[in-house]
Amino acid sequence: TGGLFKTGEPLLAPLRAELAALLPQATVVSAAGDPLHGALVLAAALAGDGLRLPSDGRLLHVP
Repeated sequence: TGGLFKTGEPLLAPLRAELAALLPQATVVSAAGDPLHGALVLAAALAGDGLRLPSDGRLLHVP
């Protein structure tokens, strides 16, 4: 998240509301590491084709 959750309620309240509306089954949990660790985990998963993200037509997609 790059430290997103440290920004406080002005950002978190609308984020939680949108998450609840779009993914009511989702659970918010604390990060397992710092932002750099998270970026490295995501990069490694993407490089090894081990990360499957949901498709969203509103986002840029490069096959």
